Amino acid sequence: MRGIYTFLLMIISVYSFAQTKTIEGRVTEKGTNKGIPHANVRVENTQIGTRTDGQGYFKIVNFPSNSEEITISSIGFKTLTLAIDELDSGDKIELEENILVLPQLVIESQSLTLGRVGLKEIPGSVQYISAAELKNYNYTNVNDIMKMVPGVNVQEEDGFGLRPNIGLRGSSLERSARITIMEDGILAAPAPYSSPSAYYFPTMGRMNSVEVLKGASQIRFGPFTTGGAINLMSTPTPNRFASKFQLTSGSYGYKNLHAYVGTKSEQVGFLVETFQYGADGFKELENGDDTGFDKKDYQIKVGVNTKADAKVYQSLNMTVGQTFEEANETYLGLTASDFDDNPYQRYAASQLDNMDAEQSRFSLQHYIEMPGGVNIVTTAYRNDFARNWYKLQGIVDGPSLSSVLDNPETFPAAYQLLRGQSTADTASLSLRANNREYYAQGVQSAVDYEFETGNVSHDIHVSGRWHEDEEDRYQWEDLYAINDGTMKLIQPGIPGAQANRVESAKAFAGYMLYQLDVNRWSFTPGIRYENITVSRKDYGKNNVERTGSDLQTRSNSFSVWLPGVGVNYQLSDQLNLFSGVHRGFAPAGSSDETDPELSTNYELGIRKTNSKVEGSAVLFYTDYQSLLGRDIAASGGIGSGDAFNAGTAITKGLEFQVGFDAANTSSTISLPVVAAYTYTDAYFSKSFESELEPWGMVNKGDQLPYIANHQVYVNVGIQHKRASLFFNTKYQGDIGTIPGAEDTVPGERIDGFMIFDLSANVIINKSLSANLSVSNVFDNKYAVAARPAGLRPGAPRMINFGVRADF
Repeated sequence: MRGIYTFLLMIISVYSFAQTKTIEGRVTEKGTNKGIPHANVRVENTQIGTRTDGQGYFKIVNFPSNSEEITISSIGFKTLTLAIDELDSGDKIELEENILVLPQLVIESQSLTLGRVGLKEIPGSVQYISAAELKNYNYTNVNDIMKMVPGVNVQEEDGFGLRPNIGLRGSSLERSARITIMEDGILAAPAPYSSPSAYYFPTMGRMNSVEVLKGASQIRFGPFTTGGAINLMSTPTPNRFASKFQLTSGSYGYKNLHAYVGTKSEQVGFLVETFQYGADGFKELENGDDTGFDKKDYQIKVGVNTKADAKVYQSLNMTVGQTFEEANETYLGLTASDFDDNPYQRYAASQLDNMDAEQSRFSLQHYIEMPGGVNIVTTAYRNDFARNWYKLQGIVDGPSLSSVLDNPETFPAAYQLLRGQSTADTASLSLRANNREYYAQGVQSAVDYEFETGNVSHDIHVSGRWHEDEEDRYQWEDLYAINDGTMKLIQPGIPGAQANRVESAKAFAGYMLYQLDVNRWSFTPGIRYENITVSRKDYGKNNVERTGSDLQTRSNSFSVWLPGVGVNYQLSDQLNLFSGVHRGFAPAGSSDETDPELSTNYELGIRKTNSKVEGSAVLFYTDYQSLLGRDIAASGGIGSGDAFNAGTAITKGLEFQVGFDAANTSSTISLPVVAAYTYTDAYFSKSFESELEPWGMVNKGDQLPYIANHQVYVNVGIQHKRASLFFNTKYQGDIGTIPGAEDTVPGERIDGFMIFDLSANVIINKSLSANLSVSNVFDNKYAVAARPAGLRPGAPRMINFGVRADF
């Protein structure tokens, strides 16, 4: 009898196992109709699963009928577990974005927006570029990405985005020195207070998303509060095991490797990542030398936390990273006629120009949930950056480089010298070792408290930061002869004999933000405080040992209160009207004769967010009571780095952005369209004599340099389950290179240009995909800069092909 029962049980077990199910559906971002590609879909307690295709569709066949749940996960989104019986085949499954696998306040300390789901809550202008968008376009050049965002002004320089020049709403572009640049909520510029020119910029290729904030609520993110803040969010630690390996190669010897592996258990998580890229360069030296670059970036993240149900929840997260760069880049451009002949040539006098740089970063973040609803997150950080940009400084006892290239007929001998057509062995060219070391370190802590009184909700956010940074200049010049195109060292310089000084800053910053939500209204008043001391120790060019025998010191201290208020009114569930006003600020240098930059900023906008159409339109107006500039070589100055007051100015304009799917929402094909337009009118409101030599006399009404009146971005795509194709257009209008530039004056104006890019992605199987990108499809030849010396080109057509594996 027992044998019969056993036999029957075996029959039942086999029969049960033989019964299988099939389920299919589509995974999308919550609140949108955007599919999430490459999301993991797993049947719980089995090894059965798949990945979504390019449109977010998935299908799992022949899994056991007794399976009860599926789990869906993707980097950048909250993991979702669903009962299989509750799903109908073909259902749309929404994942809520979670840009970091961290508690809410920790995310707030590292993010400006909390991702796409947080946009509608922000009482101000904000743009968020998600991981999916970055993947679609295959961009690694931050300039290309910033052109997608309205209100952002960009001056290209090297064609690869190594040292971008970015401004917001008409703020100064030079070396992105007038905006707050962050990585994961931590200041990223080498010395943001004492020397903010960003000769280091975080590696765009390893970023997961980008946030740009320009409204009143940006007072949280100082010290620069006029234009706005840009935060680059690095690859988050995955919430379960994930790995990626992507290899790309293409035109002009371009190569790109991006790889990471990581996982997270209940209490421990880690991520190990590298992004390495380089190229031989598209510019041409007659001797055939390399004009390219090589950059390697490494990062490790480790996190531990208590159990989720612990009485006092805590987490500790550490990030360590290092970047190495070797780039054969120059500031030397071309004359107008040589540019017309071949914009990609480089004069022989720039053959030794080279940037050698190294950056390291460290952060440690602690989070604790206190009883009573009070949460505290504290972050300690340290960044170190060393670079030596060895490049042509000038002609010995001759005219300036800009004078020669603007008027080669006036200086024929000097022009021939730059081209390498000299036959003398005498010292005629000076090359400066622009050797500098930086550090920035600090501790910042934020406290958040939320509570409700009746139908009114309150959120109080208080934060403080102690910060120190320093720039150490120790520079020299070597003298060279150039004979038949070859440079020969004649007289080595003495290290420290050209610049021998230390600029340092100590700053305390704090802010309090209070968000009050009443029915459809949201009010967010806030105030920021900055107390700063910037000091200089100049040891003198004749005291390279720094004994102090010729020491000169100076110091400048100032403190400011920076109020702001934002108002948001919810016209409907999908439509918000917002406005704001806030005080803009940028710290001055170590000279007590220089005042900080101060402005009053206004904006009024409307924002729509739903699954079909997303968009915003914003009017902005900035009144600079005291505009600040810096004398840096990149802008045509002598490179002293000193800050100077640049009069008063007005910037005003319109920002518009819209995105929608032109296809039927039930179709398996989507036709995404994204468009952005920026109109900027930026001009000086009073006449003054500028301290920057290239400017000279500035008259009331003169346009600010390098700010285009019109910028347009349009992207049109077609997406299928296994393939996608995107075609985008970027237009930038004419720009002046100095205030009040005239069209007829050579070198004072750069013509507008329009560039077309293409990118394609194909999913081969659940783990493997391929991509193709073509930048500057029609190989347009255009200038992007005329400072500090001569015209420099944008990148020519480049074709890159890559393969990506995800596990």
